[in-house]
Amino acid sequence: MSISSPPESSLRMRSSVFLLCVVSLSLTQIQFSRADLVDQTCKQTPNYDLCVKTLRADPRSSTADVTGLALVTVDAIKAKATATLDRINGLLGTTPDPKTKAALSHCGELYDNAVLKADIPSAIEALRRVIPNLQNKELMMLLTRPTPAREPLAGFPHYLFQ
Repeated sequence: MSISSPPESSLRMRSSVFLLCVVSLSLTQIQFSRADLVDQTCKQTPNYDLCVKTLRADPRSSTADVTGLALVTVDAIKAKATATLDRINGLLGTTPDPKTKAALSHCGELYDNAVLKADIPSAIEALRRVIPNLQNKELMMLLTRPTPAREPLAGFPHYLFQ
């Protein structure tokens, strides 16, 4: 009894299936390594859960390097700061109390001038130039800058912060 070799078409099919498996595993590995990059990056931030939620919400994160993840973060901060400024402006139009209006105006100026017009553009420029030492400083400024906007509002109605 002789063993015959498989037909050539069967060998091609096996080769194709093998190649498909290798490519699929490679793509899966790339996806896992990107997920690991998001995870590893977020572990270095003060708020891991917020970082992961923010980065995973943007499809660019799935193919981004660390600088790309930082740009995604800056875009998310810009969107939040813009929404906050819109909310402040909305409250300014409905608040009758002059002290509250003054505090809201101060807070709005911080968001508009410091965050939206100064910090975010300089952070984006720094990230595009890939200056590692400046990246961290700029991003930390962006992450911590809006907090002082609440200080002038201390003692004002709780609804201002909702």
